[in-house]
Amino acid sequence: MKKFESKEEAEKRRKRNVKIMSGLMLLVMVVSTFAFGYTIFMENEKENIGNTKIEQVGDEWFVKYGDNYLRFRNSPYEFNNNSFEVDMSLNFDIEDYYGKVVYVSSKNKAALYEIGQNLGKYTERMQEVCYGSCEENLPEKNCSELLIVFNESENRKIFQKENCVFIEGDLKTLDLFLWKTFKLE
Repeated sequence: MKKFESKEEAEKRRKRNVKIMSGLMLLVMVVSTFAFGYTIFMENEKENIGNTKIEQVGDEWFVKYGDNYLRFRNSPYEFNNNSFEVDMSLNFDIEDYYGKVVYVSSKNKAALYEIGQNLGKYTERMQEVCYGSCEENLPEKNCSELLIVFNESENRKIFQKENCVFIEGDLKTLDLFLWKTFKLE
């Protein structure tokens, strides 16, 4: 035999059921949000080079170096498949730049940013300049001072002349220079 309910009792039961369903839906949404975030976090690729842990987040590579994180556009593994002309007598080392004024000459803003983002943390200061004479409103420097010169080119090479390091090629060539400078390659 079915028990008859008053309108008030039926309305109370309906409201209680709506609250329960709303609570369950809210719980599912919160749990799925955390699960999605955890999945994204766990999907970041982590690799090791020696004792250095490299983490890929999206299209960028991060490496903890001392108390800072370095950010690169290219993995160190991408250099094996490409041809680069690197002056082997050139000894890349962060100590060459540590605590010093470093000048950078490049028309490529992404290159300026990447050099500043990584090396700038360890220098006294970095300043954009022109290598030799230029029409821009920038100081003109030569190789008598610590200078990094980045030029976009079809050829990929890195070489040194006095206090200048010349990086010719693309941003991958620049990343090779930075990986080697921090001894991470």
